[in-house]
Amino acid sequence: MEVDETCKEESTQQEMSIEDQFRNRMRKLYPAVDESITPLPRFWTSHKELSSKLIIQQGTRVEYKGPGSKGYKDAASARTNTEIPAVCGMYYFEITVISKGRDGYIGVGLVGLIDDSQHLNAQQGGYNRLPGWDQDSYGYHGDDGNAFSKSAHGQKYGPIYGSGDIVGCCINIVNRTIFFTKNGSNLGVVFEDVPDKPMYPTVGLQTPGELIEANFGEKPFAFDFESYLADFRRDQIVQIKNFSVGDAFQQNIQKIIANYLHYQGYSKAAAAFEEATQTKCQAEIEVTKKTRIGIVSCILRGELTEAIARLSTDFPNLLESNHELVFQLKFQQLVEIIGGTESEMKNYKDTENSFGRLPGDALQDFIEKGRNLREYVLANIDNHESSKMNQIKKISTLLIDNDPSKSPVADLFEKTRRQRVATAVSAAIRQSQKLSARPKVAVLVNHVRLLHDTLLQRDIPQAAFTLPENFLNE
Repeated sequence: MEVDETCKEESTQQEMSIEDQFRNRMRKLYPAVDESITPLPRFWTSHKELSSKLIIQQGTRVEYKGPGSKGYKDAASARTNTEIPAVCGMYYFEITVISKGRDGYIGVGLVGLIDDSQHLNAQQGGYNRLPGWDQDSYGYHGDDGNAFSKSAHGQKYGPIYGSGDIVGCCINIVNRTIFFTKNGSNLGVVFEDVPDKPMYPTVGLQTPGELIEANFGEKPFAFDFESYLADFRRDQIVQIKNFSVGDAFQQNIQKIIANYLHYQGYSKAAAAFEEATQTKCQAEIEVTKKTRIGIVSCILRGELTEAIARLSTDFPNLLESNHELVFQLKFQQLVEIIGGTESEMKNYKDTENSFGRLPGDALQDFIEKGRNLREYVLANIDNHESSKMNQIKKISTLLIDNDPSKSPVADLFEKTRRQRVATAVSAAIRQSQKLSARPKVAVLVNHVRLLHDTLLQRDIPQAAFTLPENFLNE
């Protein structure tokens, strides 16, 4: 029993590893796809009427068990469990012909969704046909190397294929084309103007002994699809970069730059830029700007006690009315104290401190501030009160942890948290001065992200190649 349990555990770990590898590969190939909304094809399915002809094993293997004595009438096909998500932009899969069987009448390709096909019989749903014989059906057949679409009569296309060969199918959902590969070589585009409708990867078999296995991305492809996809993605980015926006937009860009320089406190650079470009934008009062930048700098250095004190002095009304901001500041203050941030530790008499082991007066102050923050939440914050209380409980667990940096809640010490608090404070100060909360460039980036999200929600294929990160991370 112990041996069996050990084997099961090792098998489970291996399966998890394979699943993780698959998900990582899919995220790299299809970054715009959210599988919780539009899952990717993973395994074969077929019509129940064909259970005596097709045997599907482990989801990816398909074997023909029919008689194969009635010619094309004995054909049977399997399709994937789900359609190809449009926001893949481009999709690819491969089959390995383990055995070509008696005659090698094997077809691989794509089939468009037939309305209400789940309620049709095998013939009405097209399951008793090889891919390419019907409307919105596209296939490459192994016995003659021909390509088929909407007809049982094919066109000359590529070489024949059989046992040991790896055949792939790729659909470019953006430009509506299909090509096939054999043993890693691209055979060229064969179908154009493919209808804009859901497509299913499909394989068809017809004679005894035919056996194939699919690769939907669980392992590397024989064809270098990653490079092919990367080249197409670069071409799309070049088109966007070369798009002409005209002189009027160039002036807007200059205003955006000047606004950003002012926002970040680069007053001299902003003045020089405005003079050189003859650009003028609404500027912040210099004294207020310097104060705001100083407070933001304190937060970014982890000096939350200093930042809160300066806010209380210079912008007292801000903290009286903005309860959410007060919570963010005081919670981050707790993070800096429990983390032993040097700038916070200087506020205590006993300065000896190893990370996660607070001096007595710092420990007492942490507990007192935590209690005060809890009371503040209960008294002032109605919305999201439970989430705030959970955050306080989360940080309180660090009191018994010798090394918070290695604890389950170590994410509290990520530097991006300081950045978020600093951004919120900066925005609140500017709003109190009747100025825009964010620099115009941040608004522009948010606008681009919103447009891209709209493309995703509407299943627009171009969303796969217009991710804002493709440009922002260059």
